[in-house]
Amino acid sequence: MKELLKGSEDNKPDLKAFRVVLIPIAENSHYYLICFDLKNSAIEVIDNIHETKSFVGPQDNDDYDKKDTVLKVKHMFVAYLKAMRNANWKQMKSVEPQKLKLNWQTKKNSIDCGVFFYETYGGIQGKRCQELVMWIQNRKKQETGRTN
Repeated sequence: MKELLKGSEDNKPDLKAFRVVLIPIAENSHYYLICFDLKNSAIEVIDNIHETKSFVGPQDNDDYDKKDTVLKVKHMFVAYLKAMRNANWKQMKSVEPQKLKLNWQTKKNSIDCGVFFYETYGGIQGKRCQELVMWIQNRKKQETGRTN
């Protein structure tokens, strides 16, 4: 991993070696994950709280300061890709982030997002976002035998 991040002769990290870049977010005592799938030009948000209850976006606004964190992170990541002359920057700029719908998302539980986050982040090891979701769902089914 260190060699991949070392990058080219000018020591800039080269993201061409990565299919997926994961950005962990800790916001207002809540943890979630933003998944930039560079191979398939997708941005997906993995959050344990059901979309009807979650404050996690994406929510756009003309005023940059009022944009959702997901969109601010996307903006900064795309700017980084462009600055590094990564060929995917134009595709990623046009992609709208999607919050993944997971069968184990909760509507009432607001205290163990860190556990969900750790379980998700700990089991990734190079999986695509959709592969990751399937891994999470299978793991939760095995552990609980039910869905929320």
